[in-house]
Amino acid sequence: TNLISIALPNNIAKIGSYAFYDCDNLMDIIIPNSVTNIGNHAFDSCENLEKVIIGCGVVSIGDRAFSYCDSLINITIPSCVINIGSEVFYGCSSLVIYCVATSKPSGWVSNWESACPVYWGINELNFYEENGMFYVLDVETKEATITKYVGYDSYIRISEKIMVNNEEYIITSIGVDVVRVSGIQVIYCEISSKPSNWEDNWNFNRAVYWGMNGSKFYEENGIQYVLDLETKEATIARYIGNDSEVIINSTIVVNNEVYTISSIGDYAFSNCENLTSIIIPNSVTSMGSNVFSRCTNLISIALPNNIAKIGSYTFFYCTSLENITIPSSVTSIGESAFSNCSSLTIYCEALSKPSGWNYNWNSSNRPIYWNISEIDHYEENGIKYLLNLKTKEAAIIKYIGNDCDVNVSNTITVNNDVYTISTIEDYAFANCESLKNMIISNSIVSIGEGAFSSCNRLTNIIISNSVTSIGNYAFSYCESLTCITIPDNVTVIGEETFISCVNLEKVIIGDNVVSIGYRAFNYCIRLSNIEISNSVTSIEDYAFSNCIRLRKIEIPNSVIRIGNNTFSNCESLENIVIPNSVIRIGNNAFSNCKSLKNIVIPNSVKNIGQKVFYECTDLVIYCEASSEPIGWNTNWNLFENLVFWNYVQNEE
Repeated sequence: TNLISIALPNNIAKIGSYAFYDCDNLMDIIIPNSVTNIGNHAFDSCENLEKVIIGCGVVSIGDRAFSYCDSLINITIPSCVINIGSEVFYGCSSLVIYCVATSKPSGWVSNWESACPVYWGINELNFYEENGMFYVLDVETKEATITKYVGYDSYIRISEKIMVNNEEYIITSIGVDVVRVSGIQVIYCEISSKPSNWEDNWNFNRAVYWGMNGSKFYEENGIQYVLDLETKEATIARYIGNDSEVIINSTIVVNNEVYTISSIGDYAFSNCENLTSIIIPNSVTSMGSNVFSRCTNLISIALPNNIAKIGSYTFFYCTSLENITIPSSVTSIGESAFSNCSSLTIYCEALSKPSGWNYNWNSSNRPIYWNISEIDHYEENGIKYLLNLKTKEAAIIKYIGNDCDVNVSNTITVNNDVYTISTIEDYAFANCESLKNMIISNSIVSIGEGAFSSCNRLTNIIISNSVTSIGNYAFSYCESLTCITIPDNVTVIGEETFISCVNLEKVIIGDNVVSIGYRAFNYCIRLSNIEISNSVTSIEDYAFSNCIRLRKIEIPNSVIRIGNNTFSNCESLENIVIPNSVIRIGNNAFSNCKSLKNIVIPNSVKNIGQKVFYECTDLVIYCEASSEPIGWNTNWNLFENLVFWNYVQNEE
C-alpha cells in the first residue's frame, strides 16, 4: 500500500487484527480516543512507522500489535491500557517505551515489551526533550536519565547536568543504545569516566571521550581535536567539514601551546561521503576502529611512515579506494580492516603477515602484494602491471582499456629492462564490458581468482599451455563465452570457475586435471556434452548442476568421488556411465534428471547419500551388489525407482 499517514475518525471503536499489516509506507498514525481495542498484529511489519499516538480510550493491545516496526523510536502507553498481549513490540530494535502507569498492570503479560527499554510513571512534568535528546526526570531528587537521542548531528556532548524550567537536574543514568537510530559517531562526555549505573552498551559502540571540559576540546578547519594537556599530544576525534580533499598538519597551536597530532580516533571520518583524498602526517602513529568506514568516495590515502596500529574496520566499505600501501612500521591491524573495499589492492612493505595483525584483517580477501620495496608499477595500452624489480617478472593487475581484442605479449620493456609477463592477477579483467577476444601468451603461468568474471561480451579466449593454475570464479558469468580449452598443465578447475556461462557449449579438459570444483559449470545451460580426462579423481558438489542441455557425459575410471548435487537438474541427461573406480556418490547427485532411463551402480560404490535419483521419473537402476550395502543411506532411492540387484554388465 502507498498509505503514508492516517488520522482515524472519532467513531471507530476497534482496530482489527492485521488491519495495517505490512503497510510499508505508513509513517505516522493517530489513534483516536474512541478506539478501545488494537487487535493482534494490527501494525505488524510497518517498517517505516515512526510516530504513533495512542488515544486515551484504548483498553487492550493485542499480540505483536507493533512487531517489526523498525523505525519506531518511542511510544507512550496511556494509563487507560489494562491489557497488553505478548511480544507487542517484538523486533522494534530502536524503540523506547514510556508508560504513564507507575508499574506493570496485572493484565499485561510478562513478555509484552520484547526487551525494549521501559520507563514508568511518565507524565508531562517528568519527560523532557532538548535538541533531539530525551530525558526522564525525577522531580524530587532532581536527577535525570537520558533515554534516547534522535538528532542528526554526527557528534554530541553530554553534560553533567541540564536546566529544565530554571531547575538543575544531574544526569545520573543513561539507557541502552541511546544513539542507535541517530547518525552519531563521536560522543563527548563532561564526566571523567562511565558511572556504574550507565548501561554497558549505552553508546552503541561509538567513540566516547571522557572528561571533556572546555580546555581539552579544540576545533579548527572542520576538525575536532581532543587534547592531552600533559603530553601535548592531540587526537583527531571527528571531522565535521565537507571538503573532498583534506590535509592534516602534524601540529596545531592552541592558546600558544603546540600539540603534536599523534592519533586518529574511532569513527573520526566515518560516513564522510564527500571525502576523496586525505594526507596524514608522519606524526600519526595510531588509527582507531572505523576511522574511514563508509567513506564511499575515498580514492586516495597515504599512510604515514611511522604508523604502528590500524584498528578494526578502519576502511570498512570504502568502495572507491583502489590501492593502499601499508608501511613496514605497522605492527597491529584489527579485524576486517578493509572489509567490503570492493576495488582495493593492498601493497605491504612487510615480507609476510606480521604476528600482530589479526588473522581476519583482510576478511574480504582483497589482492595483496608483499615486499613492495622491490616492486614498481607500469601502465601500457590500458594494462596496469606490477613489476618485480628483482626477478624481472610482471603481473597484470588491472585492465582499464576499452579494446574488443586484447593480445597479451610475453614481455614488456620498461626503462630498457625486459620483464616477463607471468601472471594475470585476481579480477584483473573483471567486468570489462568491451572485451570480446583474448589471447593469453605462452609466458603466463597463473590466472587469478575472478580474473575475467562478468566479462559479458567475452566470446573467445585462448589459454596457452604454459598456464598451470586457474583461480576460482576466473570466468564466472562470462555470458557470451562459447568454448574453452583447459590446458594440460592445469590440475584443478576451481570453485565456480565457469558458473553461469550460459552460452558455453564446448569444454575440453586437459589431461592433468584431477578435480572439478564446487559449482564449476553450474548453470552452463547450453553445455550439451563434455569429455572428462582420465586424470580426474573428484567431481565436487554442484559441478554440473542445472546444465539443462547436457545429454551425455563419460566419467573416467580415475574418478573416486561424485559430490552432492553434482548433476542435479540436468534435465536432458540421457546416458551416464559410473565407472568401477567410484567409491562415493553424494546427496541428490542425479536428482531431477528426468531424461535418465537407466543407470548401473558398480560394486565399488560403498557410500551413497540421500535422494540420489529423486524425481528421476523413468529411471531403472541396476546394481552390481547383491543387496543394499551398509554405507548406502536409507533414503538413497527415496523416489522408489525400480531396482535390480546382482546385476552383471552386458546382461539384459
